[in-house]
Amino acid sequence: MGRGCFLTRSRISRSQGDLPDLPCRGDSARENWSIFPPHHTALNKFGFSVGEAGGEVTLYQLDLGTTAPGASDLYRYKGTATSTNIPSLPANDVPVYARLSSFVNGTWQHNDYLYTESGSPTPATLLSPTPGLGTLLGTSNMSFQWDTGTGVTIYQLNLSAVAPGASDLYLYKGTATNTTVPMLPANGATVYARLWSKINGVWQYNDYVYTEQ
Repeated sequence: MGRGCFLTRSRISRSQGDLPDLPCRGDSARENWSIFPPHHTALNKFGFSVGEAGGEVTLYQLDLGTTAPGASDLYRYKGTATSTNIPSLPANDVPVYARLSSFVNGTWQHNDYLYTESGSPTPATLLSPTPGLGTLLGTSNMSFQWDTGTGVTIYQLNLSAVAPGASDLYLYKGTATNTTVPMLPANGATVYARLWSKINGVWQYNDYVYTEQ
């Protein structure tokens, strides 16, 4: 697609109140094009305001992503309408890149915008086995499960009989929200579990304790 220009940040908030439109002031051919952020509490509709300068627009494409301008991992619309409804957007306080592309006189041109999702990133928490010294762990094929958290891209579970954060018993690292521990000793000792969550490039953790059989 053709050249575009980059806009400043605007926060997508789940509180009421309109957010201002962010017109792109790039050149005379595109200076009247703008995109309206989501409005009010639903925050699921984007509207396009398109001027006449530079020729007639025959097709639009809106890409929403969290990785880079032009990415569409959140949503993509392509068509002739000047608005679109977004089924859902996550709430994890990360940047949302919006690219509005317009097909003018046989050429694609685009404007870029930047927003921030509402909400706060939260690390994952262990769900099963129920955390606590009163929970006795089995000695083989013990399953651990946790929730997804908010904004988490990778998890790590450390199990230790020595100290919180150590991994002398077991270590899992990956994107799944569960793992099976092949073997645990049976000596009645305390088992320390630390569940790590990587959010926006930063590791956070929650600590738990169990009791071996």
